[in-house]
Amino acid sequence: MKIIVNKNSLKSSSRIILMILFFEYLIFIFSGVSFYSLCHYPYFNIGIDPAYWLFYFAGFPQYILSHIWLAVLCDVLIIVFLLLLIFNPFNNKAGAILFILLFLFYISLSGCLGHKNFQTGFFIVMIPFIFKEDRNKKIAFESIRYFLLFYYLSASLLKLSNGGLFEIKHFSEVLQNQFLPYYTEGHQGWRTMLNVFLINNHKLGFLLYFSSFVVELSVVIGFFTKKYDQYLFLMLIAFHLFNWMLMDIAPIGQLSFISILLLSKKIF
Repeated sequence: MKIIVNKNSLKSSSRIILMILFFEYLIFIFSGVSFYSLCHYPYFNIGIDPAYWLFYFAGFPQYILSHIWLAVLCDVLIIVFLLLLIFNPFNNKAGAILFILLFLFYISLSGCLGHKNFQTGFFIVMIPFIFKEDRNKKIAFESIRYFLLFYYLSASLLKLSNGGLFEIKHFSEVLQNQFLPYYTEGHQGWRTMLNVFLINNHKLGFLLYFSSFVVELSVVIGFFTKKYDQYLFLMLIAFHLFNWMLMDIAPIGQLSFISILLLSKKIF
C-alpha cells in the first residue's frame, strides 16, 4: 500500500512536538530531576523490567551519575540536540542520539526515584525521529499513536481488573497512601487539604476515580478512527491536570507524547 506523506505538514508537526519536549526537559532541569540533579540521589530501585537490568549491569547509569561533568554534558547534549532537531526535524542522526540520551535519562530517573512523578512518553515520542525516510517516519508515528492508545486503555482495564471500580472507598485509600509523605512531613497546603476532603468524602472520590476510568477507556475509539483524536487529546490533558492537582503526579514528560493526538490531522 502506497503511503502518502505531506512533508511540510510532517515537518511542522514534528517541530511542535520537539518544542513541547524541549520545554518539558527544561522543567526537568529546573525541578531538580535532570542528569545533573540525579547525581545527588541514591539508587532506590531498578524496576522489574529486564530491559532496565541490562543497562544497570552494563553500568551506564551508574557511570554517568558518578561523574558530575558527564551528567552535565548529557543535559547540555539533550538541549543542543533538541534545538538541532527543532531546526531540522529530519536529521535522523541527531534523532537517534537524542533517543538514546533520553532513554538513558529515563532509566536513570527510574532507578533514583521510588515514586516517579514524571511520565514515560518523552523518550517514546523520539522513535519516529530516528528514521531517515519520510515514509518510515510516518509509519513510526502511526505505531506510537497506537501504543499511546494501548497505554491508556490498559490503564482503564487495570482499574477494572483490580476491583477498584466496585469499591467506593478505593480512591480514598489510594489518596491516603499517596499522600503519606505529606502527612508525615506536616504539609498544610491546599493540595493536602483537598486530599483530606476527598478521603473523607468517599462518594465524590469514587466519582472522580470512575471519571478517570471513563477517560482512559474512551481512547478505544482511536483504534477505529482518527476523527476524534483532538477530543481525546483534550480529555487526556484534563485527566493529567486533575491527576496533577489531586495526586501530585505531574504530566511533564507525557505532554509531547499525547500531542500526537492533537496533531493527528497534520501528521497522518
